Amino acid sequence: MLTKNTFIVLLLLASVLLTGCWDQWELRDLSVVTGLAIDKGENDEFILTMQVINPSEIAAQEEGSGFTAAQNYETRASSIQEGFRKLTQQAPRRGYFSHIAALIISEEVASEGLSNFLDHFYRDHEIRSDFFLLIARGESASDILSLLPPIEELTSVNLKHSLLYSENSYTAVKGVTLDDLFEDLAARGIDPVMEGVSTSGDVATGKSIENRESVKPSAYLYVGHSGFFKADRFVGWLDEDEVKGYNYVMSENQDTPETLSCPDDGTFVLETQSIEPNISVHSGNSPKINIDIKIHSTLSEMNCEGIDVEKKESKQLMEGIMNDKVEALVNIAIQKSKEERVDIFGLGREVYRQKPRLWEELKSEWYTHLAEIPVHVNVNTEVVGSGDVNNTFNVRDYIDDD
Repeated sequence: MLTKNTFIVLLLLASVLLTGCWDQWELRDLSVVTGLAIDKGENDEFILTMQVINPSEIAAQEEGSGFTAAQNYETRASSIQEGFRKLTQQAPRRGYFSHIAALIISEEVASEGLSNFLDHFYRDHEIRSDFFLLIARGESASDILSLLPPIEELTSVNLKHSLLYSENSYTAVKGVTLDDLFEDLAARGIDPVMEGVSTSGDVATGKSIENRESVKPSAYLYVGHSGFFKADRFVGWLDEDEVKGYNYVMSENQDTPETLSCPDDGTFVLETQSIEPNISVHSGNSPKINIDIKIHSTLSEMNCEGIDVEKKESKQLMEGIMNDKVEALVNIAIQKSKEERVDIFGLGREVYRQKPRLWEELKSEWYTHLAEIPVHVNVNTEVVGSGDVNNTFNVRDYIDDD
């Protein structure tokens, strides 16, 4: 028979198993926010646009109710937290921000500094730091978030998936999460780069359900070009070649194609399988920086006359052309970095890591020194395969000209 004390102990232990979450909320009481857009308002206010899931439409997708899968709510506030709380004035539920997929920032807001609004995103325990940040290129962030994409139900999720897939298949795109941004802002000797987003086509129609119902949508979201910063302030844009050069050094993209010119006429394509960049700092009498890039690639397309893929000389020829192309792209991006006095490659960070004493000498005027320090780029490409065939089948070889 249990004693009184034993019974009390068992009762206390059982009560531990019965406890619940102190801040528990039912799903029906929450407005799940998947996307955010921040534009500049008047009198130092932010214009916040929040994309909230329509749960009834998500649950009834197969029935085709005709309603959109999300609604956008816009509010004006002096701080991010205030704007989030103001959401309850329009949406009948508490805002829930753990499922943000994308945050879009206008050029004007980014130019005034990211620190003006990012602090809340770092502090709030409900907000995860794995969402992507983008800059609205040439239009408001709200317009971007309001466009209805033709495939994905949610604009923010469409942007997230575009970045996830394209950054691993094309060197002109690189997604940046809140974690990535925080790492660059907190580090010595590196300035952030953030992907841009714009709309293409008839934006007015793109905001209606008609855009999703048409075989040929009137408007698309376009992820491309990258914005570069000095510290936390947006400075300008990199074009596609400059972004490619940047990503060959700063990214390890795989399965990305590079179209190259044949010696005489035509083109061939090498598909990159791996990129291994290495930055080394040499001090000596005058500092210099070497950037070595090792690339493994396969031949994915050949339209050159007179090149026998099975020959060693042809392989070396293709590798040399690829080396020259990548070196040119990287040098273009380095030159842009020097001209704009920004350190997007993190060369200062490498000086700090590898030569800390040299960094102490240079850090106070680092951007001036950056423009003067020689940077040598060396690319070593190895073609490791040619797909399922070697030489291309050419029907003209079997036609009798007579």
